[in-house]
Amino acid sequence: MTITPLPAEFAAHFDALVRAMPPIATLRHDNPENHEWLGLAAHLVQETDSSRGILFRIEMAKLYSGSNRMPGETERLLVSMVQQCKMTWRFRSAGPLAVAFEPRRPFDYFDEVRKYIESATTEVFFIDPYMDAAFVSRYLPFVKPGVKVRLLGSNKIMALKAAAEMYSEQANVTIGLRHSKFHDRYLIIDRLECYQSSGSFNHGGGKAASLLVQIVDAFESIQSIYEARWAAGTVYL
Repeated sequence: MTITPLPAEFAAHFDALVRAMPPIATLRHDNPENHEWLGLAAHLVQETDSSRGILFRIEMAKLYSGSNRMPGETERLLVSMVQQCKMTWRFRSAGPLAVAFEPRRPFDYFDEVRKYIESATTEVFFIDPYMDAAFVSRYLPFVKPGVKVRLLGSNKIMALKAAAEMYSEQANVTIGLRHSKFHDRYLIIDRLECYQSSGSFNHGGGKAASLLVQIVDAFESIQSIYEARWAAGTVYL
């Protein structure tokens, strides 16, 4: 595998690329917007990893070739490669993210979480025992069209259910909601990135100092634990 050096501005390029990504369901459409996005994505992937860049272009050609694959499979492969290259850049340059917030900085905390949500291309998975109705209006409007949402809650599950159910119907967003008993707070993006919050996402940046930390070494263990809790949880939506 050939790895090329990455300039510092690649972080901003990849973040902007993910934010601007068309919905996966429409990525196959033959229009200028998709061509522009795919062209930039192919360039950035090539600059990050030349071997993966070749594979990206091969898969990109299949979008318009009448491939017999299952609908959406090629699109998901392309998006996955973009996300993998984004993580490659992060680990080779800056390492895992850790952001601290002084007390009474609720907007700063919210704005950081919003960025993670907007970067999702397939799924957002919130794990927090204190999510409630206000949580839905605060965060879910920033989920991109076509991105699924999973919420694993506990203490305020009925209030959360009422808001999530109405939002799902109004915004045409697929939301799964389950109940389990746990204490920690995590946000998992696209089953690839995991962030831990020192406090509830409802109250981050409030009276106490807050911390958002990307989980890297223990990611697979954390994901396994909470996938098991999700599978065993009581289904509300």
